Amino acid sequence: MLLEELTEFMIRAVLLCLSCWICFLLTVVPVHGADIVQRVFNAKDGLANARIQDISFDRYGYVWLATQEGLYRVSNSKVRRIDKVGFDSVLDDELTTSVINSEPDHLLIGTQSSLYLYSILDNQFSLLLKPKGDDITNINKSIRVVAYQRQLDNQLLLLGDSGKVYYFDDDTKSLRLSIKHQLNPDLNWKNVLQLQDGRYLFSTRDELQIHQTDGTFIGHFPWAHKNGSIRKIFQDKQQRIWLLTSKGLYQANPESLTVQVVPEIPYYVDQMAEDLNGDLWISSRSGLIFWEQKSNTFTLYPDELKQRANIDYIHDIAVDTDGLLWVGGSGDGLAVIAGTPSFLLESYSKKSSYQLKNEMTWSIYVEDEKIWLGTDGSLSAIDRTTDEASVTIIPPGFKISDSIYSLGSLNDNHIVLGTTSGLYVVNKTTNESSNFAAWSGGKESLSNKIIFNIYRDKLNPKRVWFGTNKGAYYWQEGNDDLVLEELYDGQQTLTNTSYRDFLRENEDRLWVTGAKIFGYVDSTGEYHSKLNLFNDYAITPMVNSLLQVAPDILWLGTTQQGIIELNTQTNAIKSLDQQWKIDCKVVYFLHDSATDHIIGCANSLIKVNKLSGKVSSFSHKDGFISDEFNEAAEFYDPGKGFFIGTPDGAMLIDLDKLAPRTVSDKVILESVSVYYDDTTAVYLIPSQLTQVDPGASLISFHIALLDYLDDTPMTLQYRLAKVGANAGNYLLLQGQSQINITGLSAGDYVLELLYKRNGVLVQRTVSIPI
Repeated sequence: MLLEELTEFMIRAVLLCLSCWICFLLTVVPVHGADIVQRVFNAKDGLANARIQDISFDRYGYVWLATQEGLYRVSNSKVRRIDKVGFDSVLDDELTTSVINSEPDHLLIGTQSSLYLYSILDNQFSLLLKPKGDDITNINKSIRVVAYQRQLDNQLLLLGDSGKVYYFDDDTKSLRLSIKHQLNPDLNWKNVLQLQDGRYLFSTRDELQIHQTDGTFIGHFPWAHKNGSIRKIFQDKQQRIWLLTSKGLYQANPESLTVQVVPEIPYYVDQMAEDLNGDLWISSRSGLIFWEQKSNTFTLYPDELKQRANIDYIHDIAVDTDGLLWVGGSGDGLAVIAGTPSFLLESYSKKSSYQLKNEMTWSIYVEDEKIWLGTDGSLSAIDRTTDEASVTIIPPGFKISDSIYSLGSLNDNHIVLGTTSGLYVVNKTTNESSNFAAWSGGKESLSNKIIFNIYRDKLNPKRVWFGTNKGAYYWQEGNDDLVLEELYDGQQTLTNTSYRDFLRENEDRLWVTGAKIFGYVDSTGEYHSKLNLFNDYAITPMVNSLLQVAPDILWLGTTQQGIIELNTQTNAIKSLDQQWKIDCKVVYFLHDSATDHIIGCANSLIKVNKLSGKVSSFSHKDGFISDEFNEAAEFYDPGKGFFIGTPDGAMLIDLDKLAPRTVSDKVILESVSVYYDDTTAVYLIPSQLTQVDPGASLISFHIALLDYLDDTPMTLQYRLAKVGANAGNYLLLQGQSQINITGLSAGDYVLELLYKRNGVLVQRTVSIPI
């Protein structure tokens, strides 16, 4: 958020629990209002308001859902029902219970009464098993798939609820009945799990058995009614066996045939998934539970799914290749969840343990283990050595309508606050505060001015510069009063203009910038304006931040014209955001780390590696606490990390660990539809379109992103070029994902797409013979 754009919970976790659950009370923390749900797919995207039974993924990047109302395929921009042609489903029962990935291009689809093989490439269903004769009830029980698992030999094992076990071979696409597994057909079987040593666990709701690899029965686990109903068996990457039940979570030991209760989770639990970090996510009737393995801590999200996705009960959890958690169940939506990224070291907000009084963070200063945040109406002081809430400091005369735009150190004992009502000073230890004049013994606190920037001069470290809306001032250690720096550009004195940044560069010149001012002060104190460098611009850029990236090379951050590079020897300038093809017209700050140049844009952070020149862009969807930054609200401590201020508080990030949440974020063709006079050919995998036959009146391309966290309206440029002919200009496609083409002559064509990938413009081409 820009400085001019002035705007103005974590409720302490309270665990309602019976007194006998003391261990639980001490270790499980319910969190309200957390931001774990990143996106929701529902009816507006094309998904029926039906219970989601099962979730799977294919190699093309699509998400597949088995629901009470058919089979769905999910892309970033479209949710498509697959089993329905016209008004009817091609399945004998639209209540699908399972969708199982059979590599590379097939799915097994289970309904209440049948099992289908679905070809992703051909968009065709074929029956594998179905009821025969009149004895539908018994046969339904024998072929309804209730559990499945990829075996050690890579075959799929399918368990029917009457105890029949089938193996499916991906290569031959054949299904065979196992004769080695002879389970009691009078019981309703619910779960199967093959252990690492080849043995099997089978369970009903109230019985758990272990079998040898050859199917020989070994024994029962002791299970009583008080333990509850077994809902699911799950094995994690550490080979631990978990039983999710209606009375809580248990760990099973196959060697001793014993089970042990996990006292921290006494809930009704029925689904579990392990993310890419090895942490466990557990669905319960009381909310979603996150179990971090490294710290062995439990976090309960009791209301997030209900509030954001209207999911009452979770029926499946699945983790994709990007580590995103997909959650579906009874309710209206499909939720995409992401935990806290590893680069986010700490956050400072009302919801955090520091309990900020105001989250609008305009400025940051850090020293040792103390953090000061300049906000609207007050200064927040945080001591990281304690778990206490932040201390709110309101200097005498500072109004609730005032804001603190800059912070800096005056000496070993005091920090200075640059605000919308002048300068204030705060003791670093006691938090005592006053206006600047009362502290310095001088006459001026700049109380009628807005202070945008505080800069300690590198050539003269005892001098501190203050950029205001009405001139540049400095204070020299040992002096009482501030001094107004009277610069002259050859036509007028620049004492009534806005100064936004200062920089002492390698030739010891002091560069200054602001509103209608850009240039440097030489060693004699003479000001040299460089505004003439922008004569070719329609609008003279306002430079609000400066960074020296190499000898004689400056980067200029502007408010509307992006990032400009200036060679101070040749006066040559060039647009870097255009060169890098990034979206960063509004620059909020520039900073250097040991390995990267850091650029803060309005809603993204750009890293430019100093050695390779690689440009990377990151945004809120990658795990930042807010979708917007604040101008100049940053502080870099090499030992701690990079602090950034936002309208939703501040955060500390590890720049070296900064990474996108989704790696698969390229543009794809979701489908191609070719319209003829009497029919329409739809290709759900567009690579299957090898030729468009004569007579086609319209070709419709549906575009999608593989980045499921990006729900903003799609903006891209495209052109359809005939091979051997002039390609022509790109056309803008904004706010929609469908391209319609008519009137093409015979020939080979290439569809070229320009789109933003992690904020950087990239190109993709698709060949289409017509």
